[in-house]
Amino acid sequence: MGNPLGRFFGIVILLTGLFAYLAVPAALSILPVSRLGGMFYFFGLSWAGSIFFFAVFTLAAAGAGPVRRTVLVLAGTAFALLNVALAISFLTQGVPFNTAFFTHLDLSTLRIAWATDATRLSAVVLYVLLAPAVVLVCTQGLSRSTAVGWRIRAPVAGLAVLLALLTSYPLQSIVLHHMRTKQSSERMLAEIRSMGIGKLQSAELRDVGRNIVLIYLEGLEQNFFDETLFPDLMPHLGTLREEALWFQNMHQFPGATWTIGGIVASQCGVPLLSEGHGNRILAAVDNPFRQISCLAEIVKTGGYKTVFLGGASLDFAGKGQFLRDNGYDLALGIDELPKASRHKWGMFDSDLYSHATELFDGLVEGESPFLLTLLTLDTHHPEGTPSPGCPLYGTPAQTMLNAVHCADMLAAGFIEHVRTSPAARDTLIAVMSDHLLIDGAPKQVLSSKDRRLTFMILDPDHAPDRYAGAATHFDIAPTVLDAAGFSGAEFSFGHSLLANEEGRAFQRALSDSDFESFRIEALAVESDLREGVAFFPEESRLEIGDARYYARDAINVHYDNPLGRSSEFVALYFESPADHYPLILSDPDEMAHVIGERDSGVVVTASNGGRVCFHEGTCVSERFLGIYDIANESLLKSGSPKDGEILMLEWDEIRLERIPHL
Repeated sequence: MGNPLGRFFGIVILLTGLFAYLAVPAALSILPVSRLGGMFYFFGLSWAGSIFFFAVFTLAAAGAGPVRRTVLVLAGTAFALLNVALAISFLTQGVPFNTAFFTHLDLSTLRIAWATDATRLSAVVLYVLLAPAVVLVCTQGLSRSTAVGWRIRAPVAGLAVLLALLTSYPLQSIVLHHMRTKQSSERMLAEIRSMGIGKLQSAELRDVGRNIVLIYLEGLEQNFFDETLFPDLMPHLGTLREEALWFQNMHQFPGATWTIGGIVASQCGVPLLSEGHGNRILAAVDNPFRQISCLAEIVKTGGYKTVFLGGASLDFAGKGQFLRDNGYDLALGIDELPKASRHKWGMFDSDLYSHATELFDGLVEGESPFLLTLLTLDTHHPEGTPSPGCPLYGTPAQTMLNAVHCADMLAAGFIEHVRTSPAARDTLIAVMSDHLLIDGAPKQVLSSKDRRLTFMILDPDHAPDRYAGAATHFDIAPTVLDAAGFSGAEFSFGHSLLANEEGRAFQRALSDSDFESFRIEALAVESDLREGVAFFPEESRLEIGDARYYARDAINVHYDNPLGRSSEFVALYFESPADHYPLILSDPDEMAHVIGERDSGVVVTASNGGRVCFHEGTCVSERFLGIYDIANESLLKSGSPKDGEILMLEWDEIRLERIPHL
């Protein structure tokens, strides 16, 4: 290409190729972005514009020097990562960056992504890893096809990178999310103060308690019942809904958009949102809800037996720990029922209902009222996995709709067993979706109408009725308690819909953005450092006063997972010695983030011997318990402690020693 025309076409080809590669994440996100309505034209074109400008910058800044090549490679990789992250948010949630996305943004989520869909994750990793090579190939190709000097290209590169940053949709999304969260934080702080933290949620049994069967249907939202969207998809539960107390306007708020979040919100009346990973506080803190009472704890005051049966592992997302800490006498998952047939997420629903039938019949034979809670799994996003032997709804490729159709039949069969049992008159059945469908082929159709949670109660003592008032997960437990014979059930953000026209959050005019600023740490047991710190290395447990903390994965699955690892580390970050609600760290890799993001505060940390780095060049590689002062970059350490050794702290007297660079 020795002539000007040839050089021009060479530049166009390289620019087109680089643009096409960088635009892959945006192209895959066109469908969910288009659902933004009028904003699609602004944000969609902005995203495309930023990719174009970045491609222009890359080619304009190309040069033969190693420094310039390194800068371009790093910039190209970072740009690709940002676009991939936003695409993942759209493809998994249908929305740009939000609290739920950042809540799950950690190594634990990466491990479960690998365990459940290694092929897609491998493709994402390969795409990001190829970004440096693509940038190098394009810049080297430009060097051979043009002789335009740096004096001409420098201002073009500067203008292009400025425009790329200004039009970057990922950066715009991060900024908008940060602004929304900050604006609502003061409102939520006021609400938390008005809740009276430390006051137990309670209710009193009016007479003899009635049995409660609580069924969580995985992602099975109300629009699946809509005959205009999915004709004859759910004929059995659709018929039962007409015989039930049907709550038609159940909204999903932040902190309840995934399974354990939905369970916590519907049983404890609060969202599961944390400064770190929402699931981590369940796995790493000994009973973070100690200061409030949840559904199972309340019914136990009335002499109830409480049983949970779910298709997934109880270790998943700290679910088993939550159930045991909050009132369940018996919690069963697939690991407790090893002969159950399974798919990649856990037990098939057909086996779950078979075990549920046996449990229900056994509980009926007892003398105590009971709460039996079930959590199904076959309709787990994105594909759905119908139980063997279920009739097809559509083609075999329509796995999610087939799974929903199957779930309808299996749930109705179990409900029929309950309603024809000797205890039918004394038993109410509550059916709900744990959350809206997160992802999958039907999501576009579901989104064509206002999306709402499923919630209905089949109660022999109540005639069929419809409740149109707006409500949330937080109102479910108080409503179930009221129907079962309990009085005075008032939860932090919920109350009985049988006694109120709308949910408590709507009465208080709380919005999504208000809840996004809620932090569950506000309910955790206080950790007063002046009471001393004890470390139990064999259990990776820290104790500060009455509070216990563990080094546990936020998400743990029992699969052949090469990214899995044992926990050897636990740490707690405090904004100041007087801050009683710490940020929990269970991964040594997170230390760099905390030290890098915070310029003050203290970290109480312990290790079984794994290498822990506080900042660049400052690491400890032995068993230790200590307190690290971020501002002074110094460490008070008790080396190689035995189980339960106490490190007493008097903040007025402590003189932290500067930690050597190891």
